[in-house]
Amino acid sequence: MGILDTVKPVYRTSDSWYMPLGVYGLSGSAGNWRWKDYQATAGSAAAAYMNAADSAAQGGISAAQGGVSAANQAAANAQSYITNMNKYAGQAAQSAAGIGTAITNVNNAAGQVNQTAQSLSPFATQLNQYGQQLYGQGLNLYGYGQNYMGSANDIMGLNQNAGGLAGQYISALMAINPDRYVSMAASDVQSSYKNVADQMKRDLSRSGVDVGSGRYAGMWERYASLLATSLAGAKTRARQIGVTERLGALQSGFGVAQNLATTGSGIMTQGGAMQAQGGGMVNQAAGITANQGQLYGQAGQLNALAGQLGASQANAYTNAGQLSQGAGQLGISAAGLQVNAANALASAQQTAAQYYAQVSQGWGQLAGTGGLVNAIFG
Repeated sequence: MGILDTVKPVYRTSDSWYMPLGVYGLSGSAGNWRWKDYQATAGSAAAAYMNAADSAAQGGISAAQGGVSAANQAAANAQSYITNMNKYAGQAAQSAAGIGTAITNVNNAAGQVNQTAQSLSPFATQLNQYGQQLYGQGLNLYGYGQNYMGSANDIMGLNQNAGGLAGQYISALMAINPDRYVSMAASDVQSSYKNVADQMKRDLSRSGVDVGSGRYAGMWERYASLLATSLAGAKTRARQIGVTERLGALQSGFGVAQNLATTGSGIMTQGGAMQAQGGGMVNQAAGITANQGQLYGQAGQLNALAGQLGASQANAYTNAGQLSQGAGQLGISAAGLQVNAANALASAQQTAAQYYAQVSQGWGQLAGTGGLVNAIFG
């Protein structure tokens, strides 16, 4: 349905023969004339078109204003997003700064751990040296104890092939022989009696006693009896003395062997303890070295952690930059939307103004042209 379908012709009535200019289509009778007012009808048509133009122009302007409002709302939303993104960017930057502090702390801790590990080296070296020296001293002392024990065993076994002081002691002990005491005593008695016999022979000879007389024979019998008695007694006493000396020497040797064994056992025990202590020190030095290696490993791990924190810091700064860049892009987009909406509103207003001008001009001409109105409305 067109706009002209809504426009009805305007009729006027008059009881006079007088008619205005431009009146056509007169009908009726005197006192009741009726005719079409083409100018008024043209004005109604122009008004209808003007109203339609107004509605169209106002619709375009309203749509453009709605676009402006939508653009303003989008800009406001974008500004909210920008605010949040800037806030997150600030938080990311603060996190990055905090990570920087953590990196510094971790690097400092790594340096301290590394220094501690380095400081352990002299202690480990010195402790290892002391441990080795003590172990060597304990080993030597254990050897001395074994020598004591060996001497004790030689004395207890009367090992005539033993060397050193133990060999000399055994040789002296073995020299104490009762038979040798008996032989020495018999030799001494016989030597003494021989001297007596020689003196007696000289005395009898000076006295003129005949060697073949009974007196001489009797004296020699008594001499022989006394010699035999003295010799037997001397041998018996000498054997007893030899046995006593031998038993005393053996008992003394047993005591010496016991003392040597006790001393040697104590020295061996002390030497073993020193070896154990020295070995413990060496083990402690090895433990310190192992701890040093662990500390170096921990320092390396801390350095690696600092590197990871550095990467995280770089990511945080990157994220902050991306957020800031995104906020800027959103701001630019929002501004673009507002500019485009404003341009659309201005264009709609310009179009409406041009349309008003054209419609007003056209229908003004139409209103003044009776023939054209008559052609349109019959």
